[in-house]
Amino acid sequence: MANPLNGITALELGHFIAGPFAALQLADYGARVIKIERPGEGDAFRKFLGKGGGEHGYGHNFCAFNRNKLSVALDVAKPEGRDAFLRMAATADVVIENFRPQVMRRLGIDYDVLKTLNPGLVYCSISGFSEDGPYSELPAFDTMGQALSGVLSLFVDPADPRMRGPTITDQMTSMQACSAVLAALFERQRTGRGARIDLSMLEATITYMPDSFTAYHQAGIEMQPESRTAMSQSFVFTCADGAMIALHPGGSEAWWKGMIAVLGREDIAADPRFADRPARIR
Repeated sequence: MANPLNGITALELGHFIAGPFAALQLADYGARVIKIERPGEGDAFRKFLGKGGGEHGYGHNFCAFNRNKLSVALDVAKPEGRDAFLRMAATADVVIENFRPQVMRRLGIDYDVLKTLNPGLVYCSISGFSEDGPYSELPAFDTMGQALSGVLSLFVDPADPRMRGPTITDQMTSMQACSAVLAALFERQRTGRGARIDLSMLEATITYMPDSFTAYHQAGIEMQPESRTAMSQSFVFTCADGAMIALHPGGSEAWWKGMIAVLGREDIAADPRFADRPARIR
C-alpha cells in the first residue's frame, strides 16, 4: 500500500506508550509526525534501560514507539515554547496528546484554543479516564486500564497472580485512537471540518472484550481466565523435549478431525466425551 497519509502533518505531545504508539501508526501510514519533547530531557524512554539508551538517547523502548518521526525540543509551559507550538498547530492536520485532562487547558493549548487558529484540526486527547468521571484528574498506566476494565481478570491465575505479557491497554487505546483520527480525517475531507476526539484508556480496553460483558449481562455467565479457551478449544502444552505447542481445533469438526489424524489418534473420535464440540467443551 502506498503512503495514504502523505501530506498529513501530526503533532504529538506526551510520554510513554498510548499517544506515541497512536502517532507511530500515523507515521507508518505516511504522515509527517513531529514529536514535541522536553528540552534537556526528551521522552522518558530515551534513557530507559538497555543497550542504546543512556547517553545515546535511543533506548529500545524509545525506538519501539518512535520510528519514522521528527522531533522538536519545545517547552510548551514557557511563553516562547507555547507560541512556537501554536504556530505549528495552526498549519497541522492532527494533534495527539496523552496528558491528564485539563493539562492542555492550563498550558493554553487545548482544543478550544487550537480550533480558533485551525478549524480543520483533528485533535485527539488520550487520558486514563474520561474527563467528567470521578477519576478524571488521576494519572493512569497500562496496569490501571487492564485492572479497572476487567480484562486483567481474564489473564491472571488467582492461585498465582502476577502481571504478564505486553502492555495491553496501551496498545488497545492507541489502535482506537489511530482509527478515530483516520475516521475524522475522512470526514474532514468531505466537510472541511475538524474534530475533537476524547478517548480514555479505560473505555478503550472495555471495548476489546465485548463478549465478556454480553455473557454477564445477557446470559449471567461470569467469564473466568479459561472460559474463552474452553469455548474455543484453544490450548498450550509442553512437549517431551521442553518446547511448547499451541493448538486451536475448536472452529469446526474438520479441524478437530484433522488434529487427531495428525496425532494418530482417530480412535478417540468415537469416545462420547469427544463426540461433538459441546461434549469436548464440557
